[in-house]
Amino acid sequence: MKSTKIVALIMVVVMGLTLFTGCSSRKGNLNAMDMGDIERLPEEQKDAELDKTLAQMRKFRTNNFKVENGSMSSLSQRDDAIPGQTKNRPDFSDAKTEEFWALIHDYVENEAGVPKRKYGYDVSQCMDPRMNIIYDDDDKGVAAGYDNENIYLAEYETAEDGVYSYLVLVRESRESPWQIIHDGLSYKE
Repeated sequence: MKSTKIVALIMVVVMGLTLFTGCSSRKGNLNAMDMGDIERLPEEQKDAELDKTLAQMRKFRTNNFKVENGSMSSLSQRDDAIPGQTKNRPDFSDAKTEEFWALIHDYVENEAGVPKRKYGYDVSQCMDPRMNIIYDDDDKGVAAGYDNENIYLAEYETAEDGVYSYLVLVRESRESPWQIIHDGLSYKE
């Protein structure tokens, strides 16, 4: 009996990893145009295709939301295949991320007044290359004076379904607390 449960658990984990890996490694396989095709489009069409791709990725994320044992989780797709995505975004996978995620969730729930949906709050690291270009830009806009490793961009679904806004978080150093300094559609505002 115990071995049956272990085999079943292993099968679920393998299927989950297969789904996650398959979804995260598909570059541009979201019913969107190929990355090279998008790059050749006029600017206004690039934005429309990019918005379509982002909408599909966000829908995937909200459709794959689940709550287990009081913990919320959601599968998401890798955004490195999105045309124009920066390669200079720092890796924020260290243990300090709990601090800024708590800050972001508190802001979305209490400051921005976003209603809790069936999938909770759709909050994620920013996927939009038009915002992530801050990491390549000498003019950091609202985050002027901060180094890349002290800037974090998040996106969240606003009170209006399917409409997203971006948060710019900064800290003075690795030891300093994060603070939200901007909520908007551009870091240049």
